[in-house]
Amino acid sequence: MKRKISHLAIAAIAAIAPLAVAAPAATAAPGGTAVFVGDSIPSNPTPLSYLAGKTGSPLPGAHVNENGCGSDGLMPSAYGQAAGKQTFDYTCAGASVRSGGELVTTQLNHAAAAGKLNASTSEVVIMAGANDTYPHILNKVPLNQIETDLTNGFANTIDLAHSLAPNARVKLVGYSQISAPNGDVCVINLGDNTMPLGAIPAVRDSENILQRAGINAANRAGATFVDSKAISQGHDICAPANQRWIMGVVDTSPQPHNLIVHMTNAGLRALATNAAQK
Repeated sequence: MKRKISHLAIAAIAAIAPLAVAAPAATAAPGGTAVFVGDSIPSNPTPLSYLAGKTGSPLPGAHVNENGCGSDGLMPSAYGQAAGKQTFDYTCAGASVRSGGELVTTQLNHAAAAGKLNASTSEVVIMAGANDTYPHILNKVPLNQIETDLTNGFANTIDLAHSLAPNARVKLVGYSQISAPNGDVCVINLGDNTMPLGAIPAVRDSENILQRAGINAANRAGATFVDSKAISQGHDICAPANQRWIMGVVDTSPQPHNLIVHMTNAGLRALATNAAQK
């Protein structure tokens, strides 16, 4: 039974990975501009906004970002406020570094074509990669190959950011802690009553690959890797309800959030503030 639930958990993660909702560009005190690109974690859409972005329909209550994707704009906005920069949101749910969906390099090119990413840009912030890990793990691609491919993809993305915004600092933001310190994953969380499935190798392997590939690519391509692991300790998917930053598949935590197996608003703000200070 545990194996069946584990497979369902991974399937649920895969099913909602393409989701992302966004607001207008974050405004802040003058201090340069930043462009934020990435996947459904920083995009953080509601299902309605995701649908509005995909269909191009102006649905009541939905928001799309500068990239035409559903996004609530929370993380880019929080980043802009903490960094003191106007921040343009080009994130999109389902985005990847090299595997499919909208590539992060495409987001950078869209920002450049719109005149938002250029020699006057002071920072480029990248947060993506999850969609380049677990699908390949589930398809039995060797872990070392997944890591090599992602490292190269990150480096190529950073190189493009440097070429389009030659005077900007490029930051590659790592993901927060997902599994518990012992590797447990909790997909059914009824308040503080979490129900660990035990370790799901695909989750821990994805976390480790994302962290190592991000660090190595940033070092290679001249970017700043922003570690999110340290500040997210104790906020994993098995943490108490008021401390969880990662929601389960079934989760009654009172913390505001848009998507299952994604981050709470509090977690997104914490990661954004941490990244802005690096």
